Amino acid sequence: MQDFSQDQRRGQTLIGVLISVCLLIGLAAFFLVPRGNNGQPQKSTLRRSMDKGEEVALNSNINQIQQGISMFKSDNDGKPPASLDELKHYLKDYPAEMWINPIDKKPLLYDPATGTICAQGPGCPPSAPAAPGANPPAPAAPTSPTGPGGIHMNIPQPGGGAADAMRE
Repeated sequence: MQDFSQDQRRGQTLIGVLISVCLLIGLAAFFLVPRGNNGQPQKSTLRRSMDKGEEVALNSNINQIQQGISMFKSDNDGKPPASLDELKHYLKDYPAEMWINPIDKKPLLYDPATGTICAQGPGCPPSAPAAPGANPPAPAAPTSPTGPGGIHMNIPQPGGGAADAMRE
């Protein structure tokens, strides 16, 4: 007589491996294959995660460089660095890849007039030098921004008292 328990155990192992492989293929398809809503193309979950990571890296780099600019200002009577080269020389321990936008691989822009650094694109043009004798533009009056969770916040205007802000 033969012992069938050994053959059954081998069969169960093969079935377990096949099920595991099918599950892994399903998970890979879920994360790697782009899925669209209503026929519109969409990035895969993996690509969206990588894009989000690049955005976080960009924001982290910009925040660290802004802190370096603040240190430069405190060391130089509130004056920002005159150029990006001067800023890089002051922050010589910062790695070269920190000065490059990880999303589009373009260098970050520095505006010496305001002492700010940002990524190229909408909302980040360096300020144009003012013409001699021209008045700088007045800052825009703050509108009612939305706070955390969509909460409407009233900002008191200069010259208005706390009672004026409370009436709004």
